[in-house]
Amino acid sequence: MKDDLVLVDSSIWVSVFRRDCREKIKKDVEALLENERIATNPIILTEILQGCRNNQEFEELFSMFSALRLVEFTEDFWEKCYKTAYELRRKGLNFPVPDIIIASSAIHYNLLLLHADSHFEEMRRVESRLRTKSYLYSGQS
Repeated sequence: MKDDLVLVDSSIWVSVFRRDCREKIKKDVEALLENERIATNPIILTEILQGCRNNQEFEELFSMFSALRLVEFTEDFWEKCYKTAYELRRKGLNFPVPDIIIASSAIHYNLLLLHADSHFEEMRRVESRLRTKSYLYSGQS
């Protein structure tokens, strides 16, 4: 997997699809799309598609996301993911399983994780291999 690919979390996509999306987020995602630098995974895709309001929206979004690089969840990936979940829990940290899988895929494929979810920043503090760019803080508008 290329080092310059970016895994865009559903927390960012939800923002992008809203009318009141912050301009910085919108411009950054548009630039990544134009340069074909966005990757996704089955968890992010599922999170996005579950929010569709109708079949037409589902088909449009599925088609759009199908054009992105989809990272595979190989047996090797899952073994590392299990270990990451276990190690986080041993450190007293309990996160939603989808977030652990998303973070693990960013680590496994050496992708920058673009997000607006505090769980990823908490994980990053104890998991140095996780590279993130957060849009949680107001200074990034």
